[in-house]
Amino acid sequence: MLFVLIISYQFFLNFSIARDIAFWYDGFGSLKYEYKRGVVVYIQKIAVTGGPGGGKDGIIPYVRKRLVAEWGIPALGVPEIATEFFGSGAELGENGVTSSDFQKHVLFAQKEHETRWRELLLDIMRNVQKQRGVLLCNRGFIDNRVYIEPSEFINLMRHLGMNDTALRDEPYDGVVHCESAGVRVPGAYTRENNPWRSEKTPQEAAKRDACTKDVWIGHPHLWVVPGMEDFEKKKEKAYQVVCHILGLPKPYEIERKFLVEAPRFGEFAKRGIRVVPVPLEQVYLKSLKKITWRIRKRGQDGYFLYYETKKEKIADGIRTDPEVRIDAVRYQKIFHEEKDMSCDIIKKIRHYFLWENQYCELDEFLAPRRHKGLFMLEIELLDKDDPVILPPFLNVIREVTDNPAYTSRGLAKKR
Repeated sequence: MLFVLIISYQFFLNFSIARDIAFWYDGFGSLKYEYKRGVVVYIQKIAVTGGPGGGKDGIIPYVRKRLVAEWGIPALGVPEIATEFFGSGAELGENGVTSSDFQKHVLFAQKEHETRWRELLLDIMRNVQKQRGVLLCNRGFIDNRVYIEPSEFINLMRHLGMNDTALRDEPYDGVVHCESAGVRVPGAYTRENNPWRSEKTPQEAAKRDACTKDVWIGHPHLWVVPGMEDFEKKKEKAYQVVCHILGLPKPYEIERKFLVEAPRFGEFAKRGIRVVPVPLEQVYLKSLKKITWRIRKRGQDGYFLYYETKKEKIADGIRTDPEVRIDAVRYQKIFHEEKDMSCDIIKKIRHYFLWENQYCELDEFLAPRRHKGLFMLEIELLDKDDPVILPPFLNVIREVTDNPAYTSRGLAKKR
């Protein structure tokens, strides 16, 4: 019986119990299992993170139950490690361990938990004969960066032979940040439901919340669920976000696009806005009339992920966008075999940042040469009628959402 495991780092090697399937692991993200009958089974992972008092512990079971009841998708919640450690008697300081050592153990335990819950979910899926499952992880790997000094985290990553880009981007298909009550509804902030919560005031909680948001900037799919006085509404919003990430009922991409003048990035820094630049390469392939087929390579700090997408326009600003993560081998194969020779390769830097809890993508075009210096702001929405709050420090030339000349394929077309 043959088993194949493909993985990026020695630290994350894991061993599977033998069973009647062959499987492969495409990095840290969605797992693909293949039964001998040829049926491919997907397990998608979503990191549910947030600031102190953000409601993760109430949101995860709510979302999980609705995914099972309304969509018939087996789903499990992976518990938060730090809470388990503190609950077992672990302490920081003189009577315990250093923050750096504690986060190292949290990181190891997170991987062990996610691996074991994944195996459990796979067995459930096999027993109920489902091809798709979801893991809702209470925090993600990169959250560990928030709780120790930056230099300590860098040393920890160097010791483990890793970098924070790999921890942020590859493991999770999407990230849901549940904003701390301390940000918008400070009267609702409490430590009573978590005696190990170190943030004593709403102000401290809000500061930790901002730091947690910042470490996830740069992930391709980050969504913020704002604090609300009505927690039931917050849970519903989180459920809508998760469904959108999972492509339920269909993988729609709803976005607004704006042509902007070249920004002064110093203005971002003055306002305390973290910007993470990620280089992208986008290649258009031979497509059918209504389908736009493309592959994308994105990476940072020498680390790359690869995607394949087939888009179909539904209405202005709305497209189906079933995105599949692929490996470098397939990327190169279809690059050479299927490239549309009537299109240039698009190269750009995507500058990610948050403004008013909107995840903004500011594209700086580098190639083809005719588009060098072009800047376009994209903001993805849950609903086409959602309001858009444009950053006042960007000079908007005009909206180009409905202009076919400013689609990526339109820009790639050779003149």
